[in-house]
Order: sequence, then structure tokens, then C-alpha cells
Amino acid sequence: MPTQRPDWEVDGPSIFRIVGEEETLIDACERARTELGLEVTPDSITNRKRRMKASGTWEEHIQSAQGTPAFDAVKGQAFAGHRPVEHAPDTVAVVEDECRDDNTKPTIDQDWCWEPGPSRILEIPPPKDGIDLYASDIHFDTHLEREMDLLVRATQDIKPDIFHLGGDIWDFFSIAKFQRSPGQALDRLQKEFDAGRPYLEEICKASKRVLLELGNHEVRLFKLVAENPGLHKLRALNLKTLAGLPDKVEVVPYQTLVKRGRMHFYHGEIANQNTARATFNKLHVSCVVGHAHRPEVQTFYVGGRSYQTIVSGTFQDPRKVCWTNFPSWTCGFVSCRYYEDKPGKSAFAAQLHLLVNGTLHMPGYGTYR
Repeated sequence: MPTQRPDWEVDGPSIFRIVGEEETLIDACERARTELGLEVTPDSITNRKRRMKASGTWEEHIQSAQGTPAFDAVKGQAFAGHRPVEHAPDTVAVVEDECRDDNTKPTIDQDWCWEPGPSRILEIPPPKDGIDLYASDIHFDTHLEREMDLLVRATQDIKPDIFHLGGDIWDFFSIAKFQRSPGQALDRLQKEFDAGRPYLEEICKASKRVLLELGNHEVRLFKLVAENPGLHKLRALNLKTLAGLPDKVEVVPYQTLVKRGRMHFYHGEIANQNTARATFNKLHVSCVVGHAHRPEVQTFYVGGRSYQTIVSGTFQDPRKVCWTNFPSWTCGFVSCRYYEDKPGKSAFAAQLHLLVNGTLHMPGYGTYR
């Protein structure tokens, strides 16, 4: 039987050796059980890192691991810290590809990570002339039905190159860690999947490509599996299978930065009174994020260049949630049009679209009611 220990009680190189030989934190935890006799979870790994940083021992820990093959293999991913992606040559690129106009699909790595901040990049070259849509924080089955209908209708008219499902598409309320009554959790998860399927099918039909960029609520499912090792790699618990998603949907790991030229997309993890500025201070790139439920648009000028950070809105109905009263949420999504600024050089024009009183105005496409 593995020895019950609350955390990683091994030296720095051993931690990196375990993680460096596997692709996911779940696999790393399994190897820790079988080879080191440790009972650990992904949360315990990240909590250990936070405590070491607070006590001032993290840098010493990193130095003790440097120079090992395992550290070199994993740096820039889950344990090596996070730097602005434009200045991080050791950031792992999930896809490396030449610029192309036909939007050819690259292969997406399907592993997961729980670390705060983007830890990898998925690069998809932008088209010379095209448009992406980004919508996040729908939280089926507590969604705004009328507003979702308008989003689907707009998508059918726009026919985007990529529709970014920016995370927290389902709520996963019944497997959350916070306290709730049994009646609230009863068969809730299946209702979430059933409620979302018709909308997602229509979005897939209208879009050339659909990326499901996981958010913190989807991670609840993977944490549940991680805490029950017997369920690990059970195909029936694959998110696409559980949710009945069309084959067109491509799952992008949590906290992966999707790079489209100079614009970037991911779910985000910051929600405060100035989410856009805090996000830019972390990434130092133009980006579209969700998570906060409160739309923002800010432009920053650094070193003679301009950067834009857009915080998308939410499609969650505050009247259907039990844990908050009168939140300052706003329904909205983002479009990003690409065009050729100079020969061979792509530029973008991103715009936030708000849905107010059941009405959506899309310049160039009309008003949806």
C-alpha cells in the first residue's frame, strides 16, 4: 500500500523526474503512487508550489532541479513559472506551423494542466481575410435562452473561420466543491449537457472550425477523475463523449493560449475591478479572455506598439443561480476580423458585442431580436 503523505515530500529533482516522464499531472500522480509511494493529487502539487513560494524556498527548489533532463523537458510548462509569452523562448508551442491561407487543421495536444496563467501556446495562423467569434461563460443549463438564440442566429449569418468556445460552457455545478443541498445536485450534470447540445450543434454547422478552450468549470470534471484514479483514461468519461459534442469540436487544454497572429484567446483566471489591465500586465499581448462575466475593452501603448485586451461577457442568467444576488454581469461576446495590413503581414480588428434587453446589433449584419 502506498504511504499516506499529505504532499510531495521528496527533493526537487525527483518531482521534475516524475513529471518530465509523463504528459499529464494525472499520470504524474499515478507514478508518484507506484514509484515513490506518495498519495498526491494535482491540487496538492500546485498547493505545494504556492507554499514554497510563500516561504521563499521555491527558487532554491528550482535551482536544485536545474540541469536534470526532466527539468529541461518540463520547463515552461506546469512547474517552471510563467513569463510573458512573447518573451518566453522556452514556452512550449503545441503547434508549430507555417503561415497558410487555407486554415488547415493542426494537431492539438490533449493533455491538461491546472496551473494559473497560460502555460502553453497553440498557434493557428490567421487568414488574410476572415473572422473569428469568441463566446465564453455560457454555463449551461443556467444560460440566457433568448440571448443564446441570438448568438446562434448571428453565427449562422457570419459563418466564422473559428468559433472559440472560451470555457465555462457548462457549469458542472453538481460536482463543485462548495456546499449545496442534495436537491440542487440531483441529475443536474446531465441536464447541463442536454441543454447545451442543440446550441453547440448549430454553432458547429455554421462555423468552419470550433475550438473548446477549457475553463475552470470544465476542470472540475478532470479533477473529479484525478481524485478517483480508477476512472483515469476511461473513454466513457471523455468530455466530448459525455456532452455529446459533434466531431468538429476540438478540445484545447485548460490555460492554453490560442495565438492567431497578434491576437490571443483563452479563458483567463482573473476577475476583479480591472480585469483587462491585470490580464495585460500578466501576458503583455493583445488577447480576448472570459471568466469575469463583466465585459471590458482597454488599449495599452507600450514601446511604440498598441495592445488590446477585451474581456468577453457571460451568457449565464443570474436569476438561475443560487450563490449570488444582483451580480454586475453583462451578456456579450467578441468578434475578431483579420485582414492583410501589409503584404504578408496580418492585422486584426476586434469588437465587443453586447446583448441588451434581448437585442443584438451587429454592424454589417443587422439587428437581431
